[in-house]
Amino acid sequence: MRRRFLFFMGPPLLLAAGFATGLVSIHAPFISWERMVARLTDNAGHSTSAAHAAPPGRWRPVQAPDTAARPADATLPGDDLEDSSTALDDADFRRRLATLGYLAGHDAAPSQSGVIHHDPAAASPGLNLTISGHAAEARLMDMDGRILHTWQREFHQVWPRRKKVVRAEGWRRVHLFPDGSLLAIYDGLGLVKLDSRSRVIWSYDGHVHHDLEIQPDGSIYTLTWKARRRPDLHPGEPILDDQITILDSDGTWRRDISLLDALEKSPYASLLAHRGADTDIFHTNTIEVLDGRFAHLDAAFKAGNIMVAIRYLDTIAIIDPGLGEMVWALSGVTRWPHQPTFLDNGHLLIFDNLGPETHSRVIEIDPITRAIIWNYAGSPARPFFSESCGTAQRLANGNTLITESDRGRAFELDPTGRVVWEFLNPARAGEQGRLIATLYEVVRLPVDFPTDWASSAPPSSSVP
Repeated sequence: MRRRFLFFMGPPLLLAAGFATGLVSIHAPFISWERMVARLTDNAGHSTSAAHAAPPGRWRPVQAPDTAARPADATLPGDDLEDSSTALDDADFRRRLATLGYLAGHDAAPSQSGVIHHDPAAASPGLNLTISGHAAEARLMDMDGRILHTWQREFHQVWPRRKKVVRAEGWRRVHLFPDGSLLAIYDGLGLVKLDSRSRVIWSYDGHVHHDLEIQPDGSIYTLTWKARRRPDLHPGEPILDDQITILDSDGTWRRDISLLDALEKSPYASLLAHRGADTDIFHTNTIEVLDGRFAHLDAAFKAGNIMVAIRYLDTIAIIDPGLGEMVWALSGVTRWPHQPTFLDNGHLLIFDNLGPETHSRVIEIDPITRAIIWNYAGSPARPFFSESCGTAQRLANGNTLITESDRGRAFELDPTGRVVWEFLNPARAGEQGRLIATLYEVVRLPVDFPTDWASSAPPSSSVP
């Protein structure tokens, strides 16, 4: 019956759809798939002719820890096509997006993987929570790399009625609760809360991306984006305006705060002049709600204000949610920064990607004087570079845990810069395992973090 109905009603419906599409094209923001690719892949989608050497996901050529080679420049699949705007849920966009995430390796893959170095006397003890670009999966492991628990849930298992997204770049950020439940971001697609057996508790299908933070009352602060027409900022296509989105503990939407509005109404509006030509004018990647410990240093650091890292403005900024305004900014110090966080001494720890250069660095900076107190930039013998992503965590014993995302590596440094723990992503693909999955983050949890649920819960991959 349905096919017969469509046969007779098809032409009128097509005419109506065409008319509706014309109206939508006038009033609703559209954006090309290339711009969406930039958002969803953090502009790291290098590709070569050997694309089919890797499965869907986010991969880079493997580089041994003692080599200084960087990924070769290349183009995204489809860059040779005409730039035509399509709707955000366009099936053709999804088909093209599915071709992303492939790389051809050229370096010999090191035989080592997992935890390759551990100095128990010098490393900060605890558990390690890892997320990787190979799959929508999180793993909890001990300091020697033994897997204690795994969570896994594919996009279509969470949202079976949404159009299937075959791209699988892994969860961009996760948060583990003491009861074994987990929040996970499908970058640009949504947020899900799973129990310890990877069963869905709730889901939120907004355009959640990059980061999230949980407050004492259970509320969730995260980043989303919204397409907006602003011909003064980009005459050809709608821009992506990042939003601070606040959800209740059950995933119910509470509020959005536009970063564009917050910037334009502030004394820092001139920062917009430094944006690139891309429609993704901000590419915000980090969110941290301030607890007020350092309000005596600057009124902008009061409790409840929100710190963000705005990659394409090379800026760390603080938003006052009550005013809906940017009240503080640190710019001109970093390039394409990630993961700023306040340390107990009032300094900021920042992963400074340094843009498309040949190295990156992690810095500890005084936010008032802008003096760099400590930095790590690798060495010729142990190069350090991640053009995209990257995180840094100051540990309880004063060591620093760094995730060098693009190279699939995490390592812990003591205050002198000596490596006391090191991990290489075991997720490999391609010919002779020459591709390594992006390591989005390794988080060190306290040694006494509850894990009673881990021993009794079966592996998540066995959950239907």
